[in-house]
Amino acid sequence: MSSIQVNIRTTRFLATELDRIVKEGYFRSRSEAMNEAIRILIRRYQLAKLESKLAKAKKGTKDLPSVTEALLEARQEEDA
Repeated sequence: MSSIQVNIRTTRFLATELDRIVKEGYFRSRSEAMNEAIRILIRRYQLAKLESKLAKAKKGTKDLPSVTEALLEARQEEDA
């Protein structure tokens, strides 16, 4: 996979903390740490989008029984 350079500006505190976790050995470099941070950010964004879609889908079904309730009801009808 090819890579590109992305320049960012950040606070001194964040840069210091980034350097500290690299120095402690959690990451081999600032780049590795930043790439992991970006991956986490993207996953959180994708999860938020999915949760929003699920909430919209559930909105119209709040009065419907759950799948478990529907199965139990169907079994009770079969047993009767």
